[in-house]
Amino acid sequence: MSATPQKYSLISDKPNNWKPKQQGSPWFPTGKFMGMDLSPTAQGLLGFAAGIPVGGGTTKKQISNKLLQLGAKLRGGPTRMVPAGNQNVITFLNEIIKHGGASPAKKKLANDLVNTIVHGKPFKYSKDPKIKKLIGNIKANTADKVKVAPGVSLRQELSMNPYTNTVGRMNYLHTTKSPMIDIDLPIGQTSHMAQQMTHGMKTRSDFMNKLHKFLYSDKGKTSKFRLYKTQGGFRLFDTSKRMTPRQYMEPSRGPVVESDLTRTGFLREEIPATPLILGQDRFYTNSIVGRNQYSARLTPKPGRIGDYVTDYRGTYGYGTPIQKNVDEVINYHDNYIDIVKQREALGDPQGLGGLFKLLQDVK
Repeated sequence: MSATPQKYSLISDKPNNWKPKQQGSPWFPTGKFMGMDLSPTAQGLLGFAAGIPVGGGTTKKQISNKLLQLGAKLRGGPTRMVPAGNQNVITFLNEIIKHGGASPAKKKLANDLVNTIVHGKPFKYSKDPKIKKLIGNIKANTADKVKVAPGVSLRQELSMNPYTNTVGRMNYLHTTKSPMIDIDLPIGQTSHMAQQMTHGMKTRSDFMNKLHKFLYSDKGKTSKFRLYKTQGGFRLFDTSKRMTPRQYMEPSRGPVVESDLTRTGFLREEIPATPLILGQDRFYTNSIVGRNQYSARLTPKPGRIGDYVTDYRGTYGYGTPIQKNVDEVINYHDNYIDIVKQREALGDPQGLGGLFKLLQDVK
């Protein structure tokens, strides 16, 4: 069976009309790679993964073993469970930059990606869906994660902002037991889809009214929140509960009342989880439940002008805060965001390791 020709790569601007021979290809004359038998389909996919049009061309355009092996490590893109890692991605992109078969446009794209991964420098990308796919595959392989405390980690990766067509480097906080709630509203710069905002709220006042109502309810009267304003809504940390996302998203039962008594026993109203009552983004809900960890963005979105990330607005509620939650939020959320803002204001964005060291100095 012949492989379906790959029509685009990080190297080639031209359609690839190559059809592999059953017994091998110009890159695999014996039909083998690293001692393994490869089908024509596998040969074609490996060549495309490395970004070189397979077949034909001069010697300088031929794919090197190093580039081929690097490309193979990056295969899968968004379907990967584990990223190939920043170092593999950077090495791959540098090979593209110096490869004789790469066009100037592809060399520039590879160079822009390296500058973003290494130095945090954002860049605008083409609206061409093929370019987006290529960047998406690179993005899926970039990830740098460091554990800073039990149940707390920091993550850095590439991010694509589809509203500004900008690629940048983003940092995130992950916690396992400090509940965070994400509220999106149809305000500010476009950044949220309608499917994320099914709560019916239109303004910040709408949410604050809902929050105050919740805090006076039977379920909400034991809650204590740290509230942060964001460009597109609000972020809350529930410092009164120490729970994993799956525990926190479980519905609760209302009190038993006389009218609930039936022949089969007591019937009690099922009360939705706190984030659902307050109107949490359902995409965020699916994400934290699936991974069983909370996630908070710590850096501005690429290309979003004036993104202050968060603005602390105080504590709300009548519950008792858990000191461990408060410490985690202040040390690894508030302080981190402050450090990022200071470094970027100085024109010196730090990598994850550097920021972690600065964070330790603050503590």
